[in-house]
Amino acid sequence: MRILLDQNLSPKLIRRLAHELPGLESVYEHNLTGESDPVIFQWARRAGFDALISSDLDLVHLVTQVGPPPKVIHIVRCDFRLALIEELLRREAQAIQAFLSSPESVLRLDL
Repeated sequence: MRILLDQNLSPKLIRRLAHELPGLESVYEHNLTGESDPVIFQWARRAGFDALISSDLDLVHLVTQVGPPPKVIHIVRCDFRLALIEELLRREAQAIQAFLSSPESVLRLDL
């Protein structure tokens, strides 16, 4: 499983969630910061990512239009501290795993 964290999410989540969500990577690791959503989406598709995690609604619209891969995990209202985002992803780790093997293209997570 490979999941790409969008630039609106801290790359610190990779280390903090390594046990619950192995395979997390960040746009920061791939020099994609500042790139547009379509560029990130297409790059993730070509690179074989299963999903993107973002608070950006544009990625939800994009995957709805063109289809996965990658799927989009949308964090609704992502203006929370890192610890709260970490807690949300930790709590929803099983739902994320199930989503990756489902036919759905968008998973919405909300605190």
